[in-house]
Amino acid sequence: MELAHALHLVGALATLLRGGVALAWPSGFARRNGLAPANAVGRSELRATHGALLASLGGFALFAQDQVTFALLGGAWLAAAGVRIAGALLTSELAARVWRAALRDGSFAVLLLYPG
Repeated sequence: MELAHALHLVGALATLLRGGVALAWPSGFARRNGLAPANAVGRSELRATHGALLASLGGFALFAQDQVTFALLGGAWLAAAGVRIAGALLTSELAARVWRAALRDGSFAVLLLYPG
């Protein structure tokens, strides 16, 4: 297996696992990520948006094993990292947690966009 393909698989698996955690344990996922779902609707939103969406995208990328699919998923992670960085700079919310999250999102993007 070539390096690029292995990195793409790791990125897709990491996406699937991150989504799986949000799907199975939305309250724990929320605490770990600085979110505060106030009620069942908030937990449902976490399950749907962070859980089902990420898990299904990661799972589909693993199933399809297609360069376009990996690139699309990597582009989404890159956009997430960019929005975190832009938001932190524009609002002066330079919290370490925001930078760590941007680094995580950027790392997922690098894994998935690694040229192959």
